[in-house]
Amino acid sequence: MKKHILGLLAVCLVIGLGALSFAQESTYEVANEVNKTLPRRINRELVMTSVNPRSDTELAFVITNVIHPASHINFNQIYNQAYNWSRNSLCSQYYTRELIKRGYTFTYSYYGMNGVHIGEISIDSCPQ
Repeated sequence: MKKHILGLLAVCLVIGLGALSFAQESTYEVANEVNKTLPRRINRELVMTSVNPRSDTELAFVITNVIHPASHINFNQIYNQAYNWSRNSLCSQYYTRELIKRGYTFTYSYYGMNGVHIGEISIDSCPQ
């Protein structure tokens, strides 16, 4: 579980670094620019393979576990902790917090090494 949380930390850092340009560009432009730098290894198990704009206000970060197939990962066991950590991380950064306040959503979409979808975490609000 700790490894998955560390992977989310790395993804949140990537988002934070790109948030300033994201405020001035469309999700499509940001996804195109980020995808030029991918794939990017997050840790021993996780690789960010792509960023996909789902709408004008949502980016989905596709993350693949390169060690385990989806059948070996119980996403429900880590969801709450990963969601809370991700939200706190995004909401503690000024630029991403402001984007979320303006209606943007950051989604992490996880896949096993066999390409089977494991689950998603979407952050679209920050605590007051």
